[in-house]
Amino acid sequence: MRIGFIGLGKMGGGMARNIVKTGHPLVVCDLNAEAVAHLTALGATAAATPAQLAAQVDAVMLSLPTEAADEAVLWSADGLFAKPGKGLLVIDTTTLSVERSKDYAARVKKAGGAYVEAPISGGPVAAAAGTLAVMAAGEPGAVEKAKAVLGCVATSVVHVGPAGSGTALKLINQMIYVSYMAAFAEGLALGEALGLPLETLLGVLGPAMAGRPVIENKFDEIRGLAQTGFPTKNALHYLDLAAKDFAMVPSMTPVIDAARASLAEAVRRGVAMEDLMVARKKYLSPDHC
Repeated sequence: MRIGFIGLGKMGGGMARNIVKTGHPLVVCDLNAEAVAHLTALGATAAATPAQLAAQVDAVMLSLPTEAADEAVLWSADGLFAKPGKGLLVIDTTTLSVERSKDYAARVKKAGGAYVEAPISGGPVAAAAGTLAVMAAGEPGAVEKAKAVLGCVATSVVHVGPAGSGTALKLINQMIYVSYMAAFAEGLALGEALGLPLETLLGVLGPAMAGRPVIENKFDEIRGLAQTGFPTKNALHYLDLAAKDFAMVPSMTPVIDAARASLAEAVRRGVAMEDLMVARKKYLSPDHC
């Protein structure tokens, strides 16, 4: 299968490299010339525009930073569907809203293609290792075809239902994870305020139920030894999306709502671009304005 990849950032770059390693012919497109050059050095081919890429491939994966970028790649004058009737399989890992995912599925189908919504979980380390988890949604035939591509970048690919289902599950996953991080950050800050050394806290909480396995993976960031980071504004974006998408769902989320309020206050206090846990002392200190 001839595969295209658009969006070679922290997540997309790792996924694209793993596709190249499997031997699939890969065509890449990105505004970052250095990222494109890195992939072409590994054997990929470069395309100047999404439209040029679409003409060369059977399937394309998208890993874009915003809904606006996703929209442009799909539907602009130089987008993937600039020429209607292209029977292209689109595998979209970009985080969208539930309604937008449903809309894209309908529009791609009308344009002659197939759309698989494929939110991912695992972060840049898993993207580089090819061990992501994918929540695939869409028509069964399209998802089955997409598994040949997704298997190059993930160890878990689950068909979760029709369009919209994948995004809903991704948002639920992020709601739980971000709330967990917020609670752990508060616990660390409380322990440090009590005079407990950071290494003591990490050494005890790591093997305890509070720390494993997810939070342990962030210990080097907490120690200041790594900078992969999860900006607080990004974490809040997920919770804001979820609040909007699930506003009419008859189920209360008081803990997650509290985490959302805490993150909003952290952003107000100036830590939007910093990792929630790394910046804990800044936004949790009563003296920080």
